[in-house]
Parts: sequence; C-alpha cells; structure tokens
Amino acid sequence: MRTMPSVVAASPIPSARATRGRATRRVTTTGRARIFQPLGTAARARPVAPRALRGRGDGGALCAIAPASTEDGTTAAVKKRRVAIFVEPSPFSHVSGMKNRFLRLIENLREMGDDVVVITPDRNPPAEYHGAKVIGLRGFVLPFYGTDTLLCSFGVSGEVWREFRERPPDLVHCAVPGGLVFGAMTYCKLLDLPLVQSYHTHIPHYIPRYTWAGLVKPMWDLIRFWNGYAATTLVTSSILENELRGEGCTNLQVWDKGVDTVSFNPKFRSEEMRKRLSGGRDGPIIGCVGRLGAEKRLGDLKDILAKLPPNVNLAIIGDGPERQKLEKHFEGTNTVFTGMITGDDLSAAYASLDVFVMPSPSETLGFVVMESMASSVPVVAVAAGGLLDILTKPGDVGLLYPEYDYDAAAKHVTMLLEDDVERKRMGEASRKDVEKWGWMSSNRNLRDNQYTKGLARFFRLQRLRNVAKAIGVRRRTAAAIDFLISGQYILQIVVFTAAVGALIYARQTGPAVAASKVKAAFVASNWLTVSEAAIKEAGPVLAPAFLTAITTLAAIIPFVPTQPLFVMAGLFFGPAYGAAIGLFAAVCAAGISSATSRSRGYGKISDAIASSGVGAPARRSIRAQLRKVNRAVSGDGDAVIQAAKVAVMRLLPHAPFTVTNYLLGLTQVPVRAIIAGTALGMAPWVAFYAIVGANSRALVRSGGPSLADVAHKIYTTGTARIPDLLTTTEFALVVLCTVLLLLRPAAPAEPLLDSR
Repeated sequence: MRTMPSVVAASPIPSARATRGRATRRVTTTGRARIFQPLGTAARARPVAPRALRGRGDGGALCAIAPASTEDGTTAAVKKRRVAIFVEPSPFSHVSGMKNRFLRLIENLREMGDDVVVITPDRNPPAEYHGAKVIGLRGFVLPFYGTDTLLCSFGVSGEVWREFRERPPDLVHCAVPGGLVFGAMTYCKLLDLPLVQSYHTHIPHYIPRYTWAGLVKPMWDLIRFWNGYAATTLVTSSILENELRGEGCTNLQVWDKGVDTVSFNPKFRSEEMRKRLSGGRDGPIIGCVGRLGAEKRLGDLKDILAKLPPNVNLAIIGDGPERQKLEKHFEGTNTVFTGMITGDDLSAAYASLDVFVMPSPSETLGFVVMESMASSVPVVAVAAGGLLDILTKPGDVGLLYPEYDYDAAAKHVTMLLEDDVERKRMGEASRKDVEKWGWMSSNRNLRDNQYTKGLARFFRLQRLRNVAKAIGVRRRTAAAIDFLISGQYILQIVVFTAAVGALIYARQTGPAVAASKVKAAFVASNWLTVSEAAIKEAGPVLAPAFLTAITTLAAIIPFVPTQPLFVMAGLFFGPAYGAAIGLFAAVCAAGISSATSRSRGYGKISDAIASSGVGAPARRSIRAQLRKVNRAVSGDGDAVIQAAKVAVMRLLPHAPFTVTNYLLGLTQVPVRAIIAGTALGMAPWVAFYAIVGANSRALVRSGGPSLADVAHKIYTTGTARIPDLLTTTEFALVVLCTVLLLLRPAAPAEPLLDSR
C-alpha cells in the first residue's frame, strides 16, 4: 500500500542562536537537550525544541514530519527494532562527513523508539550516546594516513560477542569500506543476522594517492565480496550507485542526504569571523571546509586562486595529514589555514564565506557542500562524484566546472564575486534547495523503507537457503536409502560367506563341549542359557509362536535384515522346526506388508515419504525401485506365472526382503501369488540359515572364536574337505545358494536415483 507522509504545522520556537549551544548538544524526544562532552564527562540539560522540529526551516515556523499514513488513514507503523551499528572511524572522535550522518542516525533511531548499540574503534568512547550503548574497540592507525583519530579495527571483541549472544540485534548496519565489516560479517554468519552495509569512502579513488595503483582491482573485488554478503548496500548518491552497479554490485539503495539547516544558517555570518578567515586583509573570501587529505585535491585551489583578482582571500578550514604540505604549497598567497573549527565557530565560518569552492572529485556525497548551501553561500564545485547529486540545477543552484579546468572554475568564482545580486540570489536558492533535506526525514525513510527492504531480502534468501539445505539433506538421505538397497547384494554375500564359515567351523568343533569350557565362556553363553530356560518354561507351543511373532514383526519393518532371525530360529528349535518357523514368519510378513501398501496406494505412500522430511529424492528412488520390481513380476494377469516370478525374485535377492514386500503390494500381482512365490523362493534361504543356527550352538557355547581363528581354520582345512563335513542336504543348499547369488544381474535395469 502506498504511503503518504503527512506534514504537521508547528509553533514558532526561539531563534536559531537561542536554541543552539555547543556543537555536541543533542536533543531528546522529550524536548530536553543532553550535552555530550568529547571525553564522556558529565552532562547538563536544559529545555530546547525537539530535534524533530529542527530538520526543516530556518528558525521561524518549522514543520515536523509525522508518522507515515496510508491512504485509508491508518498509520503504517514499523515495529521497534534493536539495531547494531558498526562504524569506523569513530563518529565520537574523528571529524568527517560520516560523523554527522551517523550521529544523526543514532539520534533519530533512538527518537523513533529503536534500541541501538554502537560498535566503533575509539580510544576514549562515551559509555552511551543519546541512550544508545557504545562499545569501544581497540584500533590501529593506518600507516599511510597519519592521524590518531582515524582508527580501524576488525571488530573481534568478546564484549561484542557477549552483547550479541545475550541480546541479538534484529539488524546489523556496518559502514564500509574498512576492517569492521569482517567482524560484522562474522557475527552475522554465526548468529544468522541480517547485515546492511553503507558505502561511504570511495577507496578505489584514494588508493593511487596513498599506496600502489595495482591495489585498485583487489579493492573492487573486496567491495563486490562485501556487497554480495549484505542484504542491501546503501550508497550516498545516485552517481556512486551507478558506478558500483557498473562494477558488478547489486541490491543498491541511495541513502537520502541530510543537513542540519538550523546549525548551518546565514544568520551566523560574522565580521569577526571574516577577519579571522582573511587574516585581517580586506577583500572577498572564498574557502573550503573538510579533512586535509591528499584525496581532496585541495592543492588545486592554488591554481584557481592564481586566476582570480589579487585581493581575493582563500580560507582552508579543517585539519588533516596533508596540512603541512598544503601550508608550504600555498606560501606567498592570500591563504589562511584555520585548523579544526567546531560548533558555533564552524557555523559562522560557513556563513562568512562569499563563495565555497570544492575541488575534490572523490566525494561520495559532499556534506560540506550541503552545509555551505544551508548557510546561503553559493558553491563552485568540480563536476564529479556525489557532488553531481547535490548540484542538480547548476546555474540556478551552484556552478560546476570540468575536472582540471581551472580557467572555468576561476571564471565562475569571479562572476559570483563581482555580481553581488547573482551571488545573493544563488545563495538564497541554495538555501531553499537544501531545506527539504532534513535528517529525520532521511533516517525515517532509511528505517521504515530501506532497512525493511533489506530485511525482506535477507529473510527471502534465508528461506531459500533453508530449502536448499533441506534438499541437500533429502538427497543424501535418498542416496543412503539407495545404498542400502543396492548394497543388499554385497550384504547377502557377506552374510552368506560368514554363515558358511560358521557352519564349517561348527562341524569341525563338534557338538560336545566340556562343562568347564561352558563356565569359562563369555557373555554369549549366558544369554543362550537364559533363552533356553525361557523357551522350556513357555512350552512347545507358546515359545515357537512367540519367536514367529517377533520374526514377523521384524520382517515388516523396512530395512531390518531377516537372516539373523532365521539363524536364531534354527539355534533354538533345530534345523527343521526352525526353518518352518522362519518360512511361516516370512510368508506372514510378505502378506501383511503387501496388503498394507496396496490398501494405501502408491499416491498416499509417496506423499507420506515426501512429507516425512526425506522429500522428493526418496520418492523418486522408491518409484525407480517400483518400476524394477514391476518389470520383474509382471505376468499378463496369469497368477501362476506371477507367483513363479515372485519366487525367482526371492531366490535372487536384489533388495531388502522387507522393502520388496511393500513394493510387491503396489504391483498388480495378487496377494495370494505374492504369498505363494515368497514361500517357494524363501524356502532354500530359510532352510540354509536354520541349519547354520542349529550348528552354531557349539560356537556360542564355547565362547565364540575370533573371526581370524575361523578364517584360519577354514583355510587350513581346505575346500576339499568341505563335502566331508556337511551332509548331502546341507551341501546341496550351500551350492544352490551360491549359484543363486552368482545369478544376480550385474546391474539394475534403471538407476536408483531417478534424475528426471
């Protein structure tokens, strides 16, 4: 639903100077100002106008931005959030354009009811700012940028980790580029938090001036990496947005510009300040405000100054690592370096200039230009970077000159200095143009719309990641199922080989066992004795029935191997009786399982498999197995042929017995044919394992030899003696089962994982 901001008229408040104090005063929603000293000293408070009323107007009748309202008159409220802000350099100690933006952001988020925690590298940070908790980090100074206030950090801190673990933020906002983003990304990754990044310093433009130009490409790679991780990337101008988009960055949004039109006001123009800016000389004053860094290209002002009338004075306001070089560069000119100016003096310095000249082509936005415009000082700026997003109406509001065209720049400045009427008109137009850029309006849009858009993308991607993860788990589960099914042949060979070995060894050992050896046997003899006693107590009817029920129940459960159950039947009840118990249990399990699956139908079973968490991959696997089973047992409606094919399939075990039971129930084969075929096909296998069980009593009672002993005994005995150790029936069963295993097809007719 489209929202429409509503504007509410407010009563006049005292004049701008009456409502202003030190530059560090910040206003709370209750209308009381709190003084934040640079070193975290105690603060005092006195009534002033709320900051909500300060972003618009010039000290007269102001207007406040009310909560956005929808077309039906309801309020489109955004729930309160906990926001963690990572910012470097520190806005509490380092002076830059980012300082004002992030201080206003913290204030406005608090005034809108959000809980805020600020993480920043600072040697002496305040404990809190405008109600926001501040966590100071240890930082390091960049070797090529010699100032002790510009600290960087990688954001790794136990205090931050504990804060996030105890009170996880709803959103992490990190300023880039810098080292803090790596820490922010780590916390977001570990705690699954959304990350919003805002791009402020255009490092690729700075690198050639401070380091090696070959680092520009790796820097762009880093920017793309950061951008790819963030839910959204905020930029400070559409010009910068287009450049980043051209370098492959996505999900970009322009963070609206803002300026304090009360703090920066033409009413602060001062003759005393003019004398300070001109060094006491007469004549017009041009100037520039900002950090004195190589990337600002402030040395270009000398070329412009040389083309102006000789009585023009230049004021360079600010401090930075290039100050000494610049002072030497401007020796012999009408230039004054004021150093760092803050508070009312800074407001007066802006308003006391005649023309503001901005030579820096690397500005991502250019707050000093907007502050100059708010002070009704016309701007002459290089046509580059974010300045193009501010001076959108050159000639009416400000003037632009091509980069390195100092003649054009000097021509613009000279025209403004000589034409008082045009200079005044352009100053007033500049003031009017920036009055719409209030901080509260900018940050409300950030909070209610741009943060929300980033969060929506984060949760959308989170859902996709969860789906992809679930698909991966399901595919691995389906692969495990396929392995169990396709590995049945190997399992049959292993179990059969072990059974034959146990049978041969048992025949060599003989049935008689000394009483002393029984007492020395390990735990296996104990459970055999207990089991025999229980069977004797149960009687000749209940004991076989109980074992038959257990075997049937186990044979119904998918993937449960049936061979140990058949061996156990022979162990307790002898070869003939044990074989009968095992075969009856196998037939019952086949009938029950096939009837159950047939009553439910393939659709319900496949849906149950898909909804159980295993998903579509397992459903496709089962479908492939069903096709294979259906081809193996189809008999054109002839029950005898179908029963024979079921018997052959049981004789040639290619899938777990229990799984095959359910798959047979989904075919067109009658249940009676399934039962008959199961009885015929399973008889040799059940008889063989019952014989193995019956002859394993000596093995179990003797404590059970090691596998190595069994293998060695069989090897030393030699295959030539095997017929002498086994009866004719036993030998025939061994040969038959061996042939059946060898007759198994070399490969399934269709891949188990159907990729279609």
